[in-house]
Amino acid sequence: MFDLAHSVLVDAVTAPAGLASPKTDGLSVTDWQNIITPHVGTKLIALEPNERSRSLAVRPDNAGFVLGRNSNALLRCQRSGALGSGRRRSILGREPRARRPTGAGRLGDGTIRWYRWSDGKELLALFVDSESKAWVAWTPQGYYRPRRAARS
Repeated sequence: MFDLAHSVLVDAVTAPAGLASPKTDGLSVTDWQNIITPHVGTKLIALEPNERSRSLAVRPDNAGFVLGRNSNALLRCQRSGALGSGRRRSILGREPRARRPTGAGRLGDGTIRWYRWSDGKELLALFVDSESKAWVAWTPQGYYRPRRAARS
């Protein structure tokens, strides 16, 4: 578990109350798992040629959802299926496989990233070394906060 406000990283056997897996229900988003033709209701969500939808996260308020695509990009959609701004921008270094409505996601390079829903801008990135538990968090503006692993 990571708490940026207190600069604390601890092992946790169970998730704390209120922390949940990405929500994939609440909207009629279908055909999104490794498919080239995802839909919301009966509306086709047009992807780029040879592009597949890989992951889905529905906002807690059901106002929209995010699709992770094999093109290293996120696709933000409104509840109706209308696409959000910046929708075709490849913003990820690796293919997204898991997303949270807050924009955070686990990426193949070991980072967790948070994005702003309104415009898709990255807000914060976190990397934790799996062996030493040392971590660093940084913003796109270059602010960072490294933390060495606690010595046992």
